[in-house]
Amino acid sequence: MLYRILFLIAFTLSQFLFSQTKVTICWDTSQSMIDRDLQKEFDFLNNYFKHVSDAEASLITFSIDIIDVKTFTIEGGQWNELKETLRRTPLDGATSYKELANHIDGGDILLFTDGNQNYNDSSINLNGNLYVINTSKNGSLEDLVLLTNLNNGRFIDLSNTPSGKNTLRMYKGKVFSEIESDGAVTISIKDTERSTQPEPDGSYSIQAAPGDVILITKNGNVLMEKGLDKNRNNNIWIDAQGIRLEEVVITSTVGPEDGEDDENTVNTGYGEQKKDGLGYGIQSIKDEDISEINTTVSDAVNGKFSGVLKGTDDDISQSIIRGTTSIYFNNYPLVVMDGVPLPRSNSAKSAGVTVHVTDFIDPNNIADITVLKGFAATNRYGSEGSGGVILITSKSVADLKAGETKKRNSALVKDNIYVGNTEKRKEMLITPYINELRNAGDTQNAYSAYLLHKNRFTSEPFYYTDVFDFFLDKDPKIAYRILSNIIENDESSIETLRGMMFKAINNNQRDLALRVANTILERFPGLTQSYFDIALAHKNRGNYQIALNMLIGIDDGSINPELDFSGLQKCANNEIRNLVSRYRGKLNTSNLPEKYNAKTSLDARLVFDWNNPDAEFEIQFVNPSKRFFKWLHTRENPDEINDELKNGYSQEEFEIVGGEKGLWIINVKYLGNRTKGNTVPTYLKCTVQYNFGRPDQKDEEHLIRLSRKGQEQLFTKIMTQ
Repeated sequence: MLYRILFLIAFTLSQFLFSQTKVTICWDTSQSMIDRDLQKEFDFLNNYFKHVSDAEASLITFSIDIIDVKTFTIEGGQWNELKETLRRTPLDGATSYKELANHIDGGDILLFTDGNQNYNDSSINLNGNLYVINTSKNGSLEDLVLLTNLNNGRFIDLSNTPSGKNTLRMYKGKVFSEIESDGAVTISIKDTERSTQPEPDGSYSIQAAPGDVILITKNGNVLMEKGLDKNRNNNIWIDAQGIRLEEVVITSTVGPEDGEDDENTVNTGYGEQKKDGLGYGIQSIKDEDISEINTTVSDAVNGKFSGVLKGTDDDISQSIIRGTTSIYFNNYPLVVMDGVPLPRSNSAKSAGVTVHVTDFIDPNNIADITVLKGFAATNRYGSEGSGGVILITSKSVADLKAGETKKRNSALVKDNIYVGNTEKRKEMLITPYINELRNAGDTQNAYSAYLLHKNRFTSEPFYYTDVFDFFLDKDPKIAYRILSNIIENDESSIETLRGMMFKAINNNQRDLALRVANTILERFPGLTQSYFDIALAHKNRGNYQIALNMLIGIDDGSINPELDFSGLQKCANNEIRNLVSRYRGKLNTSNLPEKYNAKTSLDARLVFDWNNPDAEFEIQFVNPSKRFFKWLHTRENPDEINDELKNGYSQEEFEIVGGEKGLWIINVKYLGNRTKGNTVPTYLKCTVQYNFGRPDQKDEEHLIRLSRKGQEQLFTKIMTQ
């Protein structure tokens, strides 16, 4: 059958090409071409050169870019030198046709490829008689035919793949559990013998095709079955109630009395009352209005209340709420914590300006803050409330009022004076493959060593990113070709792909970051982070309208109604307002909701992203006064972790506004992975945006690899002004 096909091809070529003497061979050397049938390709070229026996043959080898261009003189159909060159050509990198047209000028074009262009999605126009030859059973026939038709060429498929065959693909994911032991969980494909059990770290993979039905069983009982689509990442959730597969469970919450609207109630000093029935105005903020990075309660309320000015020491105990009404009497407010009045600062000159600071209150444990003025203050607290009253309710008390039996930690800050001297660490990566590269000598020998050993190490989660780092300052072209293998591999995990994207961002490779973000969304459409990442990639690439439309879709959920984007809404809101403020002249804002026109102004905005959702770490923020606050991404915050895992996002935002200006220190401590046996490394990225929302806004990126468990290190330092 093969030789009959080759005879027909040769006959066709003899009819159209016997007089041609100029030929260009485009030889795809990307990693996916490992599935090529080299003998069939050589048989094709044998027949070609029998009929075009004398020719000047240009050989273009390519993957993500043009690797080499050589010229061979073919006489009497002898092409042995060309054959040996093709035989020795290594495979490495992803696939792009983008630069081919720059090296082709007429004649016959023999393009040997599988059609899996993944490093660029642009179409190409080649000047010449194009023949597209595929020998891979995993080739993208649809894309190959499209490429051929766009160039009025001929498609020759030598793969012997039956038309319409539904090829099996690898589906994968992780089993997450809230309990220590899950019993015997089995994952299988219905009506087949294909089944598997999760690895110790919860990961699984199984071959299937779109339309197949996946079964999840435990101790022999079928817990769920679900039809598979093109999304090949499916995480499984097991909790005390049973199992969930890529679904979000929404429960309603009611207040102290069924149906009561908590958002419409406020602390008046006499307890919670509805705002509508008070007869006077009260200002109040909840815990969600308090930035997690605030280290003092004074910073937490800064700018949150109209008509409230902090004193010279920047402490709320010195606030002026009603205005300075007397030069002899005390105009400072009364601060009440959980119903207990605190010692009151004194503004009277004769009193020597007594100050009772409130920096012992932990803003992370504040449930709400209310400011009482005028009648609302004096009616409850008499003359002590003449300067206004600031009511603070801790989460400890709020939870007890709500009927919780588990009391939170006290709202008092303890031992938060920073006395450390953490330094930035740049440790030399020690792995068997990096050691081999170091011992190889010069760059070309190191690359040859990489080509020899890469098949031994590709199962290592961050093999390609580590090797990329090794070559980056030696030969960037080689480095990015190596990194592109992550995209080329259909089985690359979300952790590996996001790690690659972080590397691209950190090296200001905006086109590459957008390409990776597109790949992530194509492969992991069930993760909300995929949509946010690509929106920001478009923004960083200058595609502001696309970014704006996507961010609005994330904010209102319309970008994918089947997903819950609530965990990313705050970030999306800030990004939208910032886009509108900075690039209004480049955007169509005619139908933009009014809420997005409100400007957000911050001394600094910090957005942390991490590639590994299983990682545990803590971030320490040290303010200019050497007081610190820690944010934990650990099992101590199970609700936050579960929400991240269920909805598929891995980022957190912090804001710095008001308070003392000066140097902030950001430290990070790696605590390992939650799941036993999971050795996936973690990259932590921080985007720092100085003067966020202001004309002089400046953005910078920081990236760190967390590798040694228990190690604390300096991440970055930022200066607020």
